[in-house]
Amino acid sequence: MSASPIQCPDVDTVVEATPVNHTIRQWCVRLLNDETHTVEFVVTLLMTIFNKDFDEAYHLTMQIHHLDAAIATVCSQERAELYLEQVQSMPEDARRGSLGCEIEPV
Repeated sequence: MSASPIQCPDVDTVVEATPVNHTIRQWCVRLLNDETHTVEFVVTLLMTIFNKDFDEAYHLTMQIHHLDAAIATVCSQERAELYLEQVQSMPEDARRGSLGCEIEPV
């Protein structure tokens, strides 16, 4: 694919347009099962942080419970790191701490 010249408005310089491939690497945010957090807490966390509706949050919670983990979302690395921080900063209570969460590239 050849680059085509572009004349910038109000500028006397012609520049070559170079095709750019801006693929953003995707990351998954995985929530982990444990024996300390309640179903209600995990559903609330998914609805609050990941903006899931009740049915989707409940379905993911059951996946976490039965399969020991579930992917809550796939997004950019920056967003995945933010989700990780949000999950870690939302403990159910002082005794239970935060729900297990990990991020990794897809």
